[in-house]
Amino acid sequence: MMTGNSFFGHGASLAQSRALEFVTQSVHAMGAPPEDLSCQGALEMLRTTGVYGGDQAPSALGSYNPALLSLPNEGNVPVPLEDLWGQGGPEFVGTFVRNVILPESVAKSKIKATGLRQCYSDPLLRHPKTFAQLVRRLHDCGLVSYSLEPSKSYVELFFVKKKNGMLRMVVDCRHSNEWFAPPIGVALSTGDALSRIELSPHDNLYFASADLKDAFYHLELPHGIRHLFGLRGVRAGDIGLESLRGKPVPWHQTVFPQLSAVPMGWSWALYLCR
Repeated sequence: MMTGNSFFGHGASLAQSRALEFVTQSVHAMGAPPEDLSCQGALEMLRTTGVYGGDQAPSALGSYNPALLSLPNEGNVPVPLEDLWGQGGPEFVGTFVRNVILPESVAKSKIKATGLRQCYSDPLLRHPKTFAQLVRRLHDCGLVSYSLEPSKSYVELFFVKKKNGMLRMVVDCRHSNEWFAPPIGVALSTGDALSRIELSPHDNLYFASADLKDAFYHLELPHGIRHLFGLRGVRAGDIGLESLRGKPVPWHQTVFPQLSAVPMGWSWALYLCR
């Protein structure tokens, strides 16, 4: 590891200097790692726990592995929100889209105020071929649609570990969320609320629970806002796309994937999924 002096001598900022000091102190405090622990494993434990070994939980962040990725089956078709709302659904969804999107000038000002230049992506997805393979799989699962027009706002993808060892895909929507008005609050039952239930000696309490697998992915993202949830462009040939809406697409043309199912990271997702 570089010493503090060698690092500071290359024009490091105060924040960088303090970060390095903290890392150095943490490494010394933890002592030498077990001989069978790799440098990467030691760093992961350093980030999440205060000791080597033991029963500490590993970092929730997982590295992209297509074999472990939990997604809907190929051929999945998200349900349009218009259908879920029943009679008057198209009018409701149209009004919803018009009311929640902010003017472009306001959205860009909010994004600038966050100081966030780019959303977070799994480093492995920075490789064009790897990213294109994932995009093609997402399209086959009904989670992505294609456009030849650039999106107005972009999201990135990363992954966290599930209890069963699989990976859950997370969509970093921080830029996209700034394009929308604050979401309406959703009242959900909490442990505290359940603890306040009172029954008489002769009353019976019945309850049930259910878990809809990949719940958000079963909801179709309205077409009118998909341009605010774009993914990085890919070459048509890399995703096996030869035509789009009846028109041929050259293999070298850039195609812009857009999310077509409600992403969990969207600020309005819980309101729609409730």
